[in-house]
Amino acid sequence: MIVFVDMEPHGSHIAPGISRMWAEHTLKAKYRLEEIAACPVLIVRHDRFTADMPARMGARAVILGGHMTEVSDYAPGTRDAVLAYARDPDLPLLGICGGHQLIAEAHGGRTGPITPGTVPAADLPCLASSDLRELRVESPHGRVGYLAAHRAEAHPLFDALPESPRFLHVHYWHVCEVPPGFRVLARSADGVVQAMAHESRPIFGTQFHPEGFSADVPEGAALLAAFLHGDWTAPRPTHMPEAPAPRPLPAMMHPAAIGAMPTTVADPLGHAPEHHAPLHAPATEG
Repeated sequence: MIVFVDMEPHGSHIAPGISRMWAEHTLKAKYRLEEIAACPVLIVRHDRFTADMPARMGARAVILGGHMTEVSDYAPGTRDAVLAYARDPDLPLLGICGGHQLIAEAHGGRTGPITPGTVPAADLPCLASSDLRELRVESPHGRVGYLAAHRAEAHPLFDALPESPRFLHVHYWHVCEVPPGFRVLARSADGVVQAMAHESRPIFGTQFHPEGFSADVPEGAALLAAFLHGDWTAPRPTHMPEAPAPRPLPAMMHPAAIGAMPTTVADPLGHAPEHHAPLHAPATEG
């Protein structure tokens, strides 16, 4: 079993359109992860998560999802159990987007907007009417679309990937100070941290969304397969060797067998168009 922690708050104070869209996003991620992991994926709300839950349920890994809500809008204390687990996980841990930022926060790093201040809505597209396969936004404020993550070091998570793999990006916050004990695995062209790993423990974070892979851009499926099937019991080297040549994506992991994104999508995982607000600072953090 894999435990997937849903980091999006739920309740009457959350806009219904965002809440519904993110629920669909998370469900599709579950199905894709189950195909890759070849085992069930249990979705757990972050405010109902407890540090002993993964071990009690016999899980083999934990994934912290992203979210569309500002951290400042969470009810007090609802992130505490996840933060505590992220500081000292007993299983391999992967944080995606907002989950990546949470891991950095838990270990003493800093997060914040790529450019401080309110992001003008005109600078980022409305996801409700966008084809993310064609979209490419790398503004000073945020990232939207399938964009390259340039590898900074060799690492097993990236062994099956090209030197500059592409992943789905939907964010305007980032890890602006990597926590002690972590190494940067990939950056965007302007230096924004896109992936990190703990130097000695199986704790990883990706600012991009590997679960948002498509038939044309399958690198996210390969990275998730590397995390879910990796042997993280062996000690990690203190220095990284040169990256080996990329291996072909295994047929069983190809998006055609998992459910590729449709040609026109409305959000990171390809749902029907919604009339929700454009992506901007007040609307989403990771």
